[in-house]
Amino acid sequence: MARQARVSAGGAAGEGGSGREGGDGLVLALDAGSPVVSVAVGCGGEVLAAGAVALQHSSTQLLALVAEVLKAAAALPADLAGVVALAGPGSFTGLRVGLATALGLVQGLGVRAQAVPTLAALAAASEAPPGGLVIAAVDALRGEWSAQAFEAGPVPEPLGEMTLVPAGELLERLATWAAAADRTGRPDRPAPTDMAVRTDRTARTVLGARPDQAGASGSVDLAASAPPVI
Repeated sequence: MARQARVSAGGAAGEGGSGREGGDGLVLALDAGSPVVSVAVGCGGEVLAAGAVALQHSSTQLLALVAEVLKAAAALPADLAGVVALAGPGSFTGLRVGLATALGLVQGLGVRAQAVPTLAALAAASEAPPGGLVIAAVDALRGEWSAQAFEAGPVPEPLGEMTLVPAGELLERLATWAAAADRTGRPDRPAPTDMAVRTDRTARTVLGARPDQAGASGSVDLAASAPPVI
């Protein structure tokens, strides 16, 4: 690789590790749509290993990072039970590489796989209390952000469509969305609002949210459908 990957490990998935004790299979998460690509592998909501590096959206480089992360988790590709790939918004080229890689793993290993909208995955990983308002945002470059409002919960509920927001108006739009949520007549809606923003730890964050079981809004079974790109 042109740049050194940052790979960290938690519990090991192999003999003596904690990765198999919960009875869940290993899940690999890929975020190739960011300037800093991230990969993580985990089990039962626990992240066993993760890595991130600035890549030039190459499938060869992404697979090399996947191999490094699996090695750090003391796991093999054959140990995987599923793959989760983020479907955007993000770099069009990077997203295609990530989704194609996930689809290749599905076909080669016979595992299940999902393509999950990035904003829904970020909202699922939010620390906002159930029923609270979450604004998930991804830097769309050129001074704009892709943002979407969700009602927090294990499966976040979209409160509108994704929209492009000028960077200078993001906080103002956040206040507008919060005010609109207060006018819905939901006295049980908790007041806190959370801002979920994509970082170089997105793959790790997504695994913690367990999108493979949460059924994030807009997720697609890669084995049954053509990979979507947002």
